[in-house]
Amino acid sequence: MISAQYGNPYPKSRLEVICPFNNVYMTGDGKYIAMCDPEYDRDYNKIMGLIGRDDLIDDPKYVNCVKMNEANLNAEVVGIMDEALAKMTSEEALKLFKDAGIPIEPCQTPLDVYEDQNVWDNDYLVKIKYPEAERNIPTAPIQFDSVPAPEFIPTGKLGSSTVEVMRELGYSDDQIQAALADGSVTGETSLDDLVG
Repeated sequence: MISAQYGNPYPKSRLEVICPFNNVYMTGDGKYIAMCDPEYDRDYNKIMGLIGRDDLIDDPKYVNCVKMNEANLNAEVVGIMDEALAKMTSEEALKLFKDAGIPIEPCQTPLDVYEDQNVWDNDYLVKIKYPEAERNIPTAPIQFDSVPAPEFIPTGKLGSSTVEVMRELGYSDDQIQAALADGSVTGETSLDDLVG
């Protein structure tokens, strides 16, 4: 909202990025990779060579980031990258650019994250055993060595503490049973009951 007041509204199109080497691209196998190379001028020729576009090396239209932006050619460079990366698998693209020292990483789907050993080794997710099933739960995004990891304990179902809370509030067992019977309150409720 704040940037919109200054003529910089969001969301932005990936075709309008200031530096096309700071962008997300889909590879030929339908996976996405995130390139994060802020050194457009330094790496332009290297990247054009890597993607097999030697014809564009030192191309005056594209070789300088400021001039490319002034001429509004951002989408063209993104298109060149899109076309080249569509011919590679994500594995091929990642190896090609990493071997050349270009910062690049895979973009993961939630299912990819669940299978990433790094996630489990660093406790970014924990498995919680519920009576019905085991679920993956994210941990705090910031962790400190000086603060021990919390113990994750599943709660009861919605309403599982109704009777206990009502007793603490001074209701008698007869009053609680009457409230449960007339539907004023509910006890333990399954997710299926809530959804259905």
